[in-house]
Amino acid sequence: MDIAREAVQAHGSYGVMRDFKVEMIYRDAIIGEIVEGTKDLQRRIIASHILF
Repeated sequence: MDIAREAVQAHGSYGVMRDFKVEMIYRDAIIGEIVEGTKDLQRRIIASHILF
């Protein structure tokens, strides 16, 4: 997500246009974060598996 956000920033206004692949990568990164959960939630899941 962080890298996709940086790529959009680097492309400026072109980073949010559907004609560019950067927009698709950023959109997919957002969807992945929503489906898989936030970073904090993932850390808690991993920690619970390690500790128990």
